[in-house]
Amino acid sequence: MKTFALLIIFSILFVYCQQSEESLQLVHVFFRHGSRTPEFKATYPKDIYKLEDFMPMGWGQLTNVGKQRAYKLGKLLRNRYDSFLGDIYTPELVEATSTDFDRTKMTVLLVLAGLFPPAQSQMWDDGLSWIPIPYYFEKAEHDYFIRRPTDYCPAYVDALNKVYESAAYAEALKDHEEVLKYIEENTGKPMGTLEDVFDVFQTLYAERQMNFTLPEWTKSVFPEPISSIAGIQCNFENYNGILKRLNGGRILKKVIEHMVKKSNNDTACS
Repeated sequence: MKTFALLIIFSILFVYCQQSEESLQLVHVFFRHGSRTPEFKATYPKDIYKLEDFMPMGWGQLTNVGKQRAYKLGKLLRNRYDSFLGDIYTPELVEATSTDFDRTKMTVLLVLAGLFPPAQSQMWDDGLSWIPIPYYFEKAEHDYFIRRPTDYCPAYVDALNKVYESAAYAEALKDHEEVLKYIEENTGKPMGTLEDVFDVFQTLYAERQMNFTLPEWTKSVFPEPISSIAGIQCNFENYNGILKRLNGGRILKKVIEHMVKKSNNDTACS
């Protein structure tokens, strides 16, 4: 039995396919959720856009563009792996998992909708070309697989704090001191860390994705150098071997387990 698996960061699909003469046995695909509105925790006091501007979605929710992109991703995957998936969805064909966020759960539903268009025999409403496909998620407090380790791993938090106390991090702050000061003055939010800049970047990026007009002050810092500073923050979160292992180790371990099982002709990949 050939196996096709999509492993999606924040949304995970394990797809088991019908027998085929093709050599493909196992595939892992990683992606995030679609475009979203800003998160409340990442907003800043002087932001000209408030909650009412993001209604009816609200904070941190998928936009229509985000929904469209998620659905198109499902169709792209269907087009690429159509011969492996077959024409008819059956329950044992796919296992989908998401984190406990509205935007990620909606994303996996949309990807599944694009990935598994119903066969004629599965149509249950003449005006709706869609079939419900179940997915799974752990409540945030019990998710030790996909969720960021800052939420549950003391060893990761300790190692990350040591990086924040390092000379390299202090140098990065000093290198961007003027930019941080400028952002702080214009946002009304203290910029004591690179993560603070990352939050501002996330908010501005989300607003730009929604075609909102950004404030005049952002022209000298967005997308650059704010984007690069946000990237530096991400690099520090994976600064050394310990952080890399604790940050991505659980997902990588699961991927390796699937590969080993498949190489041993074990079809149970979940």
